[in-house]
Amino acid sequence: MQFLGIDVTEWASVLSILVPIVTFVVWVFNQIVVKPLRTSMNNLSETLSELSKTFKERDEQISNDIDQQKLKLKEHDVRIKNLEKEDEKSEKTTY
Repeated sequence: MQFLGIDVTEWASVLSILVPIVTFVVWVFNQIVVKPLRTSMNNLSETLSELSKTFKERDEQISNDIDQQKLKLKEHDVRIKNLEKEDEKSEKTTY
């Protein structure tokens, strides 16, 4: 029996030579490209997770700082208003 003008036994011989070669090439490609790439991707994923955690912590700290500054600003506003009232009272008494 022939396929494309080549006997089946010849095709089997060609395949028996090509299959191990292709398998070896795929294995080498995995070792040289895929494994390092997978490792790099895992490291990147871990780094991004840590970075995300850090950003969340910093965001919470910044929010807390802003809240504290708002409170201080309110306190200063009250103090300024009180000082203005005292100044008005003192101006009225001096005239």
